[in-house]
Amino acid sequence: MTNDEVQRLVAVAASLPAGDIDKIAAAICEGIGGVRLLRNGSAGSMRHACSAVLALANHADLSEVRGVLRAVAVHRRSQSPGVDIVWTGPEVPGSISRLTSQVVADMVDQAHRDVTLISFALHNEPNLVDAVSRAVDRGVFIQVLCERDIDNPNFRGGSLPFPGISVTRLCWPASHRPPGASMHAKVVVVDAEMVLIGSANITGTALLRNIECGVLLRDQSVAGEIITTINTLVSRGELMTY
Repeated sequence: MTNDEVQRLVAVAASLPAGDIDKIAAAICEGIGGVRLLRNGSAGSMRHACSAVLALANHADLSEVRGVLRAVAVHRRSQSPGVDIVWTGPEVPGSISRLTSQVVADMVDQAHRDVTLISFALHNEPNLVDAVSRAVDRGVFIQVLCERDIDNPNFRGGSLPFPGISVTRLCWPASHRPPGASMHAKVVVVDAEMVLIGSANITGTALLRNIECGVLLRDQSVAGEIITTINTLVSRGELMTY
């Protein structure tokens, strides 16, 4: 890569949150096809950055491109360590990470030990189902907490999370909650190190069409406290497996 090409790549990548830069760097590991796939599922600044990488791929060493991106990601985190804001909804110019079903699937794909998925509504989106299946195959413990029709008469559209996959399914039984209460939290925790907290359910509507906002944290203390709370509620019998 020439100095001009490096500077242009840095300028493009600098418009993205560190988490999005990481996703492009990870896609490069899969070759041009991986970057194309990521671009096809992206919009705005993320799509523009993928296009810039693909333009370089014709003549530049992709490992060098990846190295530049990783350096930019490190610099971004030094400016705002461990925090990304994520949105769905209308495209807004600037440094915004796009929250989609693929982002949640990517989080599951990064897991080495355990994943906790918490959502009021949870649909079996293909990207996420595939990611959960891959995680279970490599020995990752997956637990899921979501609302059920049987526990909340105002809830509709519930289904068994990840049927046919060996995951631990948790519920908040109607007999253990105040009248009219809902299991309404929306949280994803990976390896007790990375946590996504926001307004979006893990559904296609929430992650593709609604206006939703969340915070993606790389903070062991926050992630660990959430897992401790879930484990405490399970040990006290407030939450139960089914």
